[in-house]
Amino acid sequence: NSVNELKAAEVESGKQLASTEIEREAMAEKEREEKEKFEKVQAMFTAQEANVYRQRQDILISAHGFQFPSGQSEIQTDNFPLMNKIIRAIEIFPESQIEITGHTDSTGSDKINLELSTARAEKVGKFLVDVGNLSKNRIKTTGFGETRPVASNKTEQGRAENRRVEITIINK
Repeated sequence: NSVNELKAAEVESGKQLASTEIEREAMAEKEREEKEKFEKVQAMFTAQEANVYRQRQDILISAHGFQFPSGQSEIQTDNFPLMNKIIRAIEIFPESQIEITGHTDSTGSDKINLELSTARAEKVGKFLVDVGNLSKNRIKTTGFGETRPVASNKTEQGRAENRRVEITIINK
């Protein structure tokens, strides 16, 4: 009887090991697919347009290539190619939520910069809905003004890098 119990335990152990191996392979395949999607998004943008980062399963597109006239939030026609790339990147992740954050340099008052960054994020969100046909429910917009610089505000290049819109594709 104990021999049969040992054999049964061995069979069960083998089944668990096979199940674990299948799960590991499935996870590895999912990771490969996610990496491929990220690399596809990354390849869409030039260094002048945006930096693309992977944050676990999420994708951050830091779009510093936007040309907003100083103090304005309207999306200029020369920004349409960049916006269309952002739309195509989002389409790769159809189940995602989209978070758009606006940022400014430190020129001007804190209050005006906060309002400006919020307006820019909202205009990008509106473009994604109106032109990209994305659901408004998928999009959240926030302005941070000058509070999250990525470069020095002491140089023109640094200020230009700080004037950006970031789009995070949140995959659940």
